[in-house]
Amino acid sequence: MNFSKKKLWFLIFFLGFLWILSIFTVDFHLEKIISAEKLAWFEKWQISLLLMINPAILLAIAITVWVVLYDKMNLKLPIFEKILGKNETKIDWKNIVFFWVFGWILAGILTVIFGFLMKNYLPESLFANNEMWILARFLYGGIFEEILIRFGLMTLFVWILFKIFKTKNSWIFSFAIILSAIIFGIWHLPAMKLLVGDLSSVIVFYTIFGNFMAWVIFGYLYYKKWLEAAMLAHIVTHIVLLRMI
Repeated sequence: MNFSKKKLWFLIFFLGFLWILSIFTVDFHLEKIISAEKLAWFEKWQISLLLMINPAILLAIAITVWVVLYDKMNLKLPIFEKILGKNETKIDWKNIVFFWVFGWILAGILTVIFGFLMKNYLPESLFANNEMWILARFLYGGIFEEILIRFGLMTLFVWILFKIFKTKNSWIFSFAIILSAIIFGIWHLPAMKLLVGDLSSVIVFYTIFGNFMAWVIFGYLYYKKWLEAAMLAHIVTHIVLLRMI
């Protein structure tokens, strides 16, 4: 099988779409933001279908950006390339495993410490019914968010900075990591509103800064190592913590 970016596009879209399908497993508390009269117009499965539209569009756009630009910016995804038949791709499994474990341990430690320091200031509803989100968190954080915001948005930022400054120095990657990390934190605010209702300044800080810490770590893994190391670190962090990111 010969490697092609078209095959890569469809493989990554399939993985991202698995999370979109997992929307059917999540009980979104839409009554917190939509009136009961309007919600009564739809069956639950119809609401889930409507919620799938925007993510699917964003996913397709992000994958297109990423597939076109990632190798031009010297960003790597050796496992996916190997699966799709790029025979010259060499996989250093020890390196991938080491940095995957390093990434999720560091992200987990920082998240636990930050959560412990903030817990007394947060509503109990934030930590309730996490078991309902296990499948969605696994697919959403580790796959969908990685594709949409890191592999799409971060790669796009790197490319834009490269076009402006005509350099691939480490600072443009660092800037792209930080900028996408801030956006990543803000990205979680609508979901947080569904969980807790009104967004206080404490909730906003907790959401943005807590996610920012982990995202910088995963972004560094993507830049210095590979997509797969960042994705695995993100997935395992979700499984172990089942909380903020």
